[in-house]
Amino acid sequence: MGPGGLSIFIDRVRPIDYVALVEFNSEARTVFPSTPIDSEETRRALESAVRALVSGGGTNINDGLETGYLEVQANYRSDYTNRVLFLTDGMGESERALDLAATFRDLGINVSTIGVGDSFDLELMNAIARTGGGSSRFISDREQMQSIFSDELDRMVVAAARNVDLTVTLPDGVTLVETWGYEHTVSGNTISYAMPTVHNRDYETILIRVEQVPVDLEGAQEARTTELATVAGSFVSLSGERTRIEPISLTAAVSDAIAPLDGVSTYRVIQSAAMLDVALSLREIGTVYFGS
Repeated sequence: MGPGGLSIFIDRVRPIDYVALVEFNSEARTVFPSTPIDSEETRRALESAVRALVSGGGTNINDGLETGYLEVQANYRSDYTNRVLFLTDGMGESERALDLAATFRDLGINVSTIGVGDSFDLELMNAIARTGGGSSRFISDREQMQSIFSDELDRMVVAAARNVDLTVTLPDGVTLVETWGYEHTVSGNTISYAMPTVHNRDYETILIRVEQVPVDLEGAQEARTTELATVAGSFVSLSGERTRIEPISLTAAVSDAIAPLDGVSTYRVIQSAAMLDVALSLREIGTVYFGS
């Protein structure tokens, strides 16, 4: 990515923020220990450490991740956002990475991952972020780098809610076909989801495909409203309090029109559903082609 990219991040660091910088190739080392960036001198020292980074051989993901966690832990505070930003442009030793992510998430330290270029392990980066209670991004060019570090940083770092539990209850006549987006459990007509963290200005997507008993539209002049599900749950606020999410009824307008969509409010649903249909089609093609 180059030092210039991290300079964008450095300019956004506040005086109350603690920052550490860990470099890892075949081994990991701390080049700037966890320090409050509370003076211009300290900020320039961090910038100098960034500019001194050089590419090396190997990618020891295990040691790099663990060293980053230990730096955050050195100044851990329960009322702070305690976060590792893990950047890598390659693949390497990673057999302990998911265990580290799970262990430190339980200690209140999350990780967000950023893959750089086109040779990093995308599946691993997503898994580390998911297990570690963070989000995952990738950078392919300077424009994306500037977007992430200038506009999307709080969507990766600043938690809005933690330990989010959602329960979706399907009414009689509605049957679950499949659901995607998060780990879940199904009990009868109830689907339960758990999200480690929801970030500021970010959104999370859960897709549920259901079948419904056909609605009788005979003689109807307008679309009829039918209930698809009820959503409820709870989350831990930044103050540490468990807050309840009051039940919300999800309804749909059933019509015999060819395209009874209202456009704006359904855009993200349409987009997500289209992407899912493409993914399922690719999976079906792969199954036919490879025979498994």
